[in-house]
Amino acid sequence: MKNFFLFLLPLLFVSSCSPINVSKSESHNMISSNIKKCCEWNEMLNQEENEYYAYIYSETCGFCCKAETYIEKLNEEFLVYYVLFSESIPIKSERENLQGVDDINSLFILGTPTLFKIVHKKVEKCYVGLNEIQDHVKEVV
Repeated sequence: MKNFFLFLLPLLFVSSCSPINVSKSESHNMISSNIKKCCEWNEMLNQEENEYYAYIYSETCGFCCKAETYIEKLNEEFLVYYVLFSESIPIKSERENLQGVDDINSLFILGTPTLFKIVHKKVEKCYVGLNEIQDHVKEVV
């Protein structure tokens, strides 16, 4: 009987350590929620850190999905705040220089994805669209 339990114990251990069956999207969300720092649009310029990125994205944006790989790489070396797009975020169709903007009421996006580099509570640089984000991440990471 003792030998039977010695045989059964490792089997129980192995079966209890097997991976849980979750879909790819569920698995991705579980992992992402552990590493992402999120904030609201109106809090974006008021974070404690002196230097960080703010990434504005939409869950239904195909370009945002493609940019996520690059943002995750950026997040490995720099602090990135994820800001989910909402109706309260102003959108403009004309690209203006946003460098130096320190008031959230003067800030806007052209669309998603958008990546802001924030230094001392001011926009240092703005990257709009997949290509600009991709190029910047390749440059700094």
